[in-house]
Amino acid sequence: MTRGGSSPLTRTMLYINCTDFGGIQMEPLEFEETARCQKADVHVDLWETSDVEVGISIPLNTSADDFPIEKDIEWINEKRQEICDFIISQGFVECAKEWSGISNISSDEFCKSLYFDSTRINYRGWEKGRPGRITLYLHCNPDYFSGHIVEVRIKIEGVLKTENTIKIFSECCLAG
Repeated sequence: MTRGGSSPLTRTMLYINCTDFGGIQMEPLEFEETARCQKADVHVDLWETSDVEVGISIPLNTSADDFPIEKDIEWINEKRQEICDFIISQGFVECAKEWSGISNISSDEFCKSLYFDSTRINYRGWEKGRPGRITLYLHCNPDYFSGHIVEVRIKIEGVLKTENTIKIFSECCLAG
């Protein structure tokens, strides 16, 4: 099941433990071709959240080996503080106070409340010179936003198959 209903995709239920990186091990992903791209799902542990669905989209007529999938998943897991700092810089602690009616939420408490619903990594634009995109879908516990999720969009720019990609935080919003 993906966001918004059942998925016609062939799913690879691949489990990766992202808490101990000595080199992430991934079995070959099974991508299903659609009219616009190839898609696959993988399940990982991120930020102490088990079994987070990561949807991956790559251009048609390419291979998963052409994209830094494992490195981008590692980056998400390793950059929790930077991601939290970006969300806070966008006014989400104040927003949480307003929505929840709790006036004493600290930045630290807010960051610790965040956990993953799912994540999408989209490389579809690479073949046309457009940046890729990572989209994070995060919940809070306690639920500061009445069931809504915090959506964080991150652009991926740089050279594929290298560690030289640059992640640029582009926007953050409430969704749902």
